[in-house]
Order: sequence, then C-alpha cells, then structure tokens
Amino acid sequence: MAFDRQQVEQFLYYEAQIMDEHRYDEWLALWSDDALYWVPAGRDNIDPKREISLIYDDRVRLETRIARLRSGFAHAQAPK
Repeated sequence: MAFDRQQVEQFLYYEAQIMDEHRYDEWLALWSDDALYWVPAGRDNIDPKREISLIYDDRVRLETRIARLRSGFAHAQAPK
C-alpha cells in the first residue's frame, strides 16, 4: 500500500491539533475498532512485539487514555 507523504503529514498535523484543543471525541473518531496506535521508542524499531514502544495501544486502550485525560487525574497533564 502506497502512502502520499503530504497526506500523512496533514493527518499528523490535524491529529495533533485536535488533541491540543482537547477535542477527544473527534480524535477517537479517527480510529477504527481494530486500530493499533503505535509509537516506536527508537528509529530502528520495526517489531512492537519485540521492541520497547512509547505507545502500543488498541482501541480500548485509546479510550482508556482519553477517559483518564478527562478525569482530572492525569497528573502529567497538570497544568495542561
């Protein structure tokens, strides 16, 4: 599957913007039920099941993260 670099960049900027604006419902709507949100810890990490990852979340875990952000108990987010 080929990806257009400009479209990917635009998506990433849009994703960052809506998260910065705390538009969590819109952000969650970007992801399907079988989504996998992966942020590798290193440049050469190609297998999230064998390498350390910063984030390796399925849809349920993404929803859990958003619930924690909304709860007021995300101490790393205080102040926002």
